[in-house]
Amino acid sequence: MNNKLLILMTSIVSAFFVCICIYSLHYNTSYPSCELMTGWNITYNGKLYKNVNLEDLDELIGNNFPKGKELVMRTRLPDLGELPLPSIRIYARFCAVKVTSADVLLTEAFQEELKKGDAVGCGHIYVPLPQKYQGCDIVISYTSGENTTFKEMLNPILGDYHDLRMGLLHMYLFPFLTGIFLFIFGALFLSVALVFYPRMHGLRGQLFSSLFTMDIGLWMTFYFKVGNLIISLKYTTDIEYVALFLLVPLSFILFGNIMDLRHRNGYRVIAAIGSVLALTFIVLHYTNILHMINTLKYVHLMGLVIIIIIFYYSFFDKNGKKLSPSNRILMNGFSFLGGMLIFGVLIYQFRTWRFIELYRPDRFVMPIGALVNTFCLLINYYLYIAESYARQREYSSLTHLAYADGLTDLPNRAKSDSLMEELDSASEPYSIVSLDLNGLKEINDVHGHATGDRYIVEFAMAIKECLGEGDFCARIGGDEFIIITKNTKTGWVDERIGILKNKLQTLNATDPMYTRSFASGYASSSEFEKADSHSVYLLADQRMYANKRQIHKALGLKSRS
Repeated sequence: MNNKLLILMTSIVSAFFVCICIYSLHYNTSYPSCELMTGWNITYNGKLYKNVNLEDLDELIGNNFPKGKELVMRTRLPDLGELPLPSIRIYARFCAVKVTSADVLLTEAFQEELKKGDAVGCGHIYVPLPQKYQGCDIVISYTSGENTTFKEMLNPILGDYHDLRMGLLHMYLFPFLTGIFLFIFGALFLSVALVFYPRMHGLRGQLFSSLFTMDIGLWMTFYFKVGNLIISLKYTTDIEYVALFLLVPLSFILFGNIMDLRHRNGYRVIAAIGSVLALTFIVLHYTNILHMINTLKYVHLMGLVIIIIIFYYSFFDKNGKKLSPSNRILMNGFSFLGGMLIFGVLIYQFRTWRFIELYRPDRFVMPIGALVNTFCLLINYYLYIAESYARQREYSSLTHLAYADGLTDLPNRAKSDSLMEELDSASEPYSIVSLDLNGLKEINDVHGHATGDRYIVEFAMAIKECLGEGDFCARIGGDEFIIITKNTKTGWVDERIGILKNKLQTLNATDPMYTRSFASGYASSSEFEKADSHSVYLLADQRMYANKRQIHKALGLKSRS
C-alpha cells in the first residue's frame, strides 16, 4: 500500500460518512406521524392520574420506577388519516411491556424474562394497530424489571409501520453504519494481522487493536437501539452491555501493549483489578445474581480511570514521549476516542435528567471519535508494515552480504559450510563437486588482476547456466568453487561438467586472450557407509586435484600440491 492509495481510501470512506451524516439530518416520512405526549390517564401505585402530559410524569409520581412496579397508561388515538400499516412505536427500558386495545392483546415483550427473573432488556417495540385505529383506546402496561427511572422512558409515536422503522434508522443511520463498518474493518485487519503474525514480530498491538475496534463497533451498533433491525430484541441488550464491559480489559491490554507497561507493577495491578471486575460482572449477569445494568456505573468509573491513565502516560510519563511514530498515531487515536466516550457517558447521565434530548448529541460525536481512532489504526498498520518491510529488506541485504561472494555474487564459504552442516542431518543422498580454475595465477601475472577477476566472473556465470533446479554453487576460495546437488542420476554430474567445458571452449574461441579451463572432481554420499559432508567433500577435492595434476602436466604448467 502506497501513500496515494492510503489517502484515496481515507478520502472515500470519509466522504461516504459525511454524506451519511448530512443525509441523517433530513428525512421526511411518507405519512403523518404523531408523538403521543398528552392526554394520558395513568394508574400507578393504586392512584389514577388523568390527562397527564408525559413530560410531567416524574413530577406527579416521582422519578424512581422500582423493580416489580407496574405503570398503566391509557389514551385515545388521534386521527392521522389513512395509514397503510398503522402502528405505535414504544420504548421499553428494562421493562416488560403489554399493549392492549378493547381487551385484545396487541403485543407483549419481555414477559417471560420477567417471570423467570432473567434480565429484562430494552429497545423499541412496534405495536400493530387495527386498520380503523382512529378513536381506539390503547392501554400500555409497563412492569419494571430493574430499579430504573421514568425519565428514561420515551413518548410513544403513532404512524405508519415502515415510516416508524425507517425514521428511527434514519435518525441513527450514522452510528449504525459506523458500528457495522468498525466491526467489519476490525475483522479484516485481525485476519491480516493473523496472517502476518508468524512472519513478523511486534504484531501483538495490531491484534488487540483489531479486537478493540470490532468490540467498539459491536457496542455502537446496539447502543443506539437500532440493532434489533438485524437481531432479535431479546438479545440486543445483552450484546450491547457485554461489548461495553469487554472494552475495559481490551483497553487495558491494548494501552499496556502500546506503552509497554506490562512490566510496571502498578499498572498491572490496576489493569488486573479492572479487567477481573468487568468479566465478573458479566458472569454475575448470566447467573442472575446481579444484572449488568446494576453494575454499569462501576464500568463507567473504570472507563474514567482508563482515560486518566491514558492521558497521564501519554503526556507526563517518559514512555509516552519515546513512542515510535506508528504507536504515537495509534495512541492519539485511542486518546481521542477516550475523550469522546467520556462525552458519551456525560450524555448518558444528562439525558436521564432531561437536560438534553435522548441520544441527539452523541449520535454524531461518539461515531466520529471511533472513526478517528480507526483511521489512526489504519495509518498505524501502514507505518508498521512499511517499517517492518524496510527492516526485513535491510536484514535480507545484510544477510546476503554476509553469505555472498563480493566478486561473483555466488554464495561464499560461510554459506557453503552452513549448507554442509544441514546435509549431515538430512537422509537424502547428494553429490559434491569440487572445481578449481586452471592458470589463474599466470593470468594475474601476465594480464593483471582485473583480467583475473574477469576470468573468475566468466566462470561463475558459466556455472550458473549449467546448474539444475535445486543445485547449489559457491565460491569458497580465490579459484575454488563447489557444487552440491541432490540429483544422483548416473552420469548427470559428468553431463553438467561437459556442458561447462563446452561453454568455456566457446569463450576461448570468441576471446582468445587467455585460455579458460578447470579441474573437477566429485563424490557421492552413497560411496560411504556413514557419510558426513566433510568426508564427501574431501574425497571430491582429492579427485579434483588428481584431475588438476593431469591437466597441468598436459599443459606444461606447474602443479599445486
